[in-house]
Amino acid sequence: MAKTFSKNVGIQIKNGNLNATNLVVGDNASVSIYGDNIPTQIADITTLRALISEKCGDGKLVAEINSSLNAISNELKKKNPDRTITSRVLSRITSMVTTSGTILEGTDKIVRLIEKIASAI
Repeated sequence: MAKTFSKNVGIQIKNGNLNATNLVVGDNASVSIYGDNIPTQIADITTLRALISEKCGDGKLVAEINSSLNAISNELKKKNPDRTITSRVLSRITSMVTTSGTILEGTDKIVRLIEKIASAI
């Protein structure tokens, strides 16, 4: 016996969050993306490096974060960047920044910039 599914024309979220750059729902819904986000993301990564260097006094942490940002930059330069890799690395950077204790002032600014980069991938 074949399974039948009802038509999905909406989104329901219970006890969760939704972060979406491009999201369409309903009959005849579509999304068009024009241009390339990669140059903007690379510029945001450069800004993020400067912000972390400015706000963090822990040279070891800065080096570790910069290494992670290098991995993201290299992934973004590929023909088909892997969103899973970049998202995982950005999550790790967010964790390092918010739990390090060495970056207090400016942490919210850093996290917002990381979220901006992640949402554009």
